[in-house]
Amino acid sequence: MFPDHGLLGLRKSEKEVTDLNEMRQEIQRAARDSVLIRNAFMRAEHTGMSGEDKYVLLAYYALKELQVHYQRNMDWLMLTPSPFVIKSPDAPKG
Repeated sequence: MFPDHGLLGLRKSEKEVTDLNEMRQEIQRAARDSVLIRNAFMRAEHTGMSGEDKYVLLAYYALKELQVHYQRNMDWLMLTPSPFVIKSPDAPKG
């Protein structure tokens, strides 16, 4: 149905990628499916940034998106409280 990609386009894998070259390859592959990665790379190319600066730009935008995501979750949690229900042990079950 849908490709097995996370929200940012990275593929789900069984093992953690630890090699920097593999990480770069995964990010390059994810650029096809991720608007965030693709836009950061296009801006970096347009402004003539070096490879390292390109990844700093990507990290910055990814962190900003994560911050927005966390803030939206906190806002949602504050707007939809889930009250505790205290039930007497003697109350009928069911």
